[in-house]
Amino acid sequence: MKKKFMGICLVLTCALLAGCANAGNEGSKELAEKTTEPTDYTDINNWAINDYDNPEKKDTQADVFFIYPTVTFVPEQENGITNINDDLRKTVAMANVGCTDCFDDGVRMYEPYYRQLALNYELEYTKKHEDLPNLLRSTEAKTDVFAALDYYFENCNEGRPFIIAGYSQGAACVQVVLEDYFGQEENRAYLDQMVAAYSIGYGIDKNWLNSVEYLKFATGADDTGVVISWNTEGPGEKTQNVLLADNPSDTLVINPINWKTDDTYAKAYECAGSYADGKIVTPGMYNLQIDPDRGCVICDNNEAFMIYNDEAIFGGKSLHTYEIPEAYVNVRENMHQRIDAFLAK
Repeated sequence: MKKKFMGICLVLTCALLAGCANAGNEGSKELAEKTTEPTDYTDINNWAINDYDNPEKKDTQADVFFIYPTVTFVPEQENGITNINDDLRKTVAMANVGCTDCFDDGVRMYEPYYRQLALNYELEYTKKHEDLPNLLRSTEAKTDVFAALDYYFENCNEGRPFIIAGYSQGAACVQVVLEDYFGQEENRAYLDQMVAAYSIGYGIDKNWLNSVEYLKFATGADDTGVVISWNTEGPGEKTQNVLLADNPSDTLVINPINWKTDDTYAKAYECAGSYADGKIVTPGMYNLQIDPDRGCVICDNNEAFMIYNDEAIFGGKSLHTYEIPEAYVNVRENMHQRIDAFLAK
C-alpha cells in the first residue's frame, strides 16, 4: 500500500501535461501580463523549507533553491492560478517525499510556497513546448518565484554556491528563471555562484538554450554552471509530448545514471539506488538509455512502472512521475559531485 500511495502522490503532484493533454484546444491561451503583489517572503510561513537558521546546516557549503511541481488541480482564478492555501501546503509536503528530499542532503535547502498553475488548466492550454513557460511568465507563478529569489539572494545566500532545481512545472519555472531572472542585468552576477540548474521533467530545447548566450548544457558528471535535464519514456513512442521540444530531436538530455549525453546503455545495477516503497532500493531498478531522436531517456524494463498506469494519465509512454525516483541516489550524488567540482575551482 505504501508503494501505491507514493505512486499516487507522485502522479498527483508531478502530473503536468503531456500528450495526454488532448483537451481539444486549438492552441495556447493568450494571457495579458498579470500585475499583482508578490507573496511576502519575509514571513517564514511562506517557505516550505528555509534552512537559513537551521543549526544542523550551519557547516554546509552550498544551497539548493527548489521549485516544486504541480500540486493543485482546479484553479481559483481565471488565469489558471491556485493560491497558497492549506491544501497546497499539505500537498507540497507529500510531494517533497521522494522528490525534493533528493536534494535535501548536506546543503541549506530553500523551497518557497508559490502560487501556481492548476493541473486541469495546464492540460487544457499547454499544447506546444513553449506554452507552459509562457503561461508561467504571465501569472503570479513568476511573480512569486522571482520575489522568493530576491529575498533569498538579499537575505540568505551570503555569496554561497547554489543549485537551482525544479521538477515538472517547477522545471519549467527553472527555465523562466534562467532566461528572465538571471537575464536581468542586476541579477546576472549571481550566475558566477551557480553550481548547476536542474530542469527535471521539462525538456531543454536546444534552440532556446542557444538563444540564451550565457547558458550551456551539461556534458558530463562534474561540469558546473550548466543546465541539466532529462525526461523518461518507455520504448517506441512517436506521438507528441509537450515535455519535449516540438521537434523531439532538438531536446537536450543527459542520462541520470551514467551522466552521459550519448546513447551509452545504463543498466539498473549501475544505478546507486532508486526510490520506491517509501525507501531507497539498492541497486537501482530501471535501465536507462538516451534516444537522441526522441530527446529523452528510454526505460526498457518498465514493468514496475505500469502499476501506476502512467500511460493512461500522461498519454503515450511517458514515465514522467519517475524522473527523480528512478535514479534518486545518483541524482543526489551528482549534486555533491558538482558542488565539490565548483568548490575546487
